Amino acid sequence: MPVSGVVSGPCKPAMPGPDVARGQFLRVEKFAIEAPRGKPGGNNLTKVANEAVRTEGYCPHIERPEPPTLLYGISPLAAAERAKTWASTQIDYVRHPSSQRLVVRKFRVDKPCALVGVISAPPEWSPDDTWALFCDQSLQWLKRKYCDDRLCSVMEHRDERWLHLHFWVVPRPGEGFSSIHQGEKALDDIGRNAARILRDAAYKKAMAQLLDEFNSEVGQHFGLQRENVGGKRYSREDWQRKQLLDKKREVDIQRRIDDAVAAVKQQVRLEQIAIRKGTDSAISTLCFPVHRPNATIEPTTPVPIQPQMWLRPRNR
Repeated sequence: MPVSGVVSGPCKPAMPGPDVARGQFLRVEKFAIEAPRGKPGGNNLTKVANEAVRTEGYCPHIERPEPPTLLYGISPLAAAERAKTWASTQIDYVRHPSSQRLVVRKFRVDKPCALVGVISAPPEWSPDDTWALFCDQSLQWLKRKYCDDRLCSVMEHRDERWLHLHFWVVPRPGEGFSSIHQGEKALDDIGRNAARILRDAAYKKAMAQLLDEFNSEVGQHFGLQRENVGGKRYSREDWQRKQLLDKKREVDIQRRIDDAVAAVKQQVRLEQIAIRKGTDSAISTLCFPVHRPNATIEPTTPVPIQPQMWLRPRNR
């Protein structure tokens, strides 16, 4: 959340000229019933929902809290209850440490069950027609992005320096959390056991696509830039060299991501075959062949087979 403050006076936002640039602000975060260990601030569903509705004691960072405006759906407190209801119907499949069989476990209370996002305007914007149009287009984008039955709540806050919207998204009954989070969906596609560099690259690429979509459909129509306007400057030669290296790196990482996704699909297919055959224990032993170009096969000496006792003739 941007640093809090109070608007000192009206300031009508003008469309940016050639020397004026503003960056867009869109952020999404996962929240659980109980905050996971090590989560900064220890925020959970209850704290975030009460902060959104400006409950006394939950927003000390705001000098003069004002009642928010509900633009769509239900209250964040009701959205938090819906997320808890969704979590109560979920189950996890984990492997037993010794038998390696799939075991059903209850959904953990520190696993994410709601997606909470913030869409903010530049600090010089005031609540005028431009901000109202920005809210309307942002709301329409959220409906297209998450669908009406997943998008639970959208609230407008005007008591901070940055005018902003809060939105809450909860999966449908029977869906996983990755259905509302692009980064988690990318991790499911590439496989949770893939190399960390591939998982990080897939996650960042998916979340960057979220920002690109918002900027393409909403932000750029209000003069908001997708990239950081205060970034480092390069000479033309350095910029072209950087673009070339970034492109090569992106192509290489994408190729490795595609290979990992194909391997995950093959693993899932083999597991399904094993389950249909009733050999659940074979799931833990499935593996993929490893190519070793320099490997050699050493000849082995056959071992003579000894006849069994019942095949030997008796001495007469």
